[in-house]
Amino acid sequence: MKVKELIKKLQMFNPKAKTNVVVHNSVEEYSITYGNAEGITKGNCEEVSFYVDRLCQDEAENLMSSFSR
Repeated sequence: MKVKELIKKLQMFNPKAKTNVVVHNSVEEYSITYGNAEGITKGNCEEVSFYVDRLCQDEAENLMSSFSR
């Protein structure tokens, strides 16, 4: 889905409503990110991602612990 399409869908809702990401019936903190290549900005990125902070943090910690073995 393009950002434009997401915005159009969100415009159907109360703009003061809170947004959530739900994983296995639990509300999770999330981040919105965009490309990490040099020179990429929010205005020229080709991809925007939503990710669950806790899950991504757990993956990073698991990766670091596997390197330290």
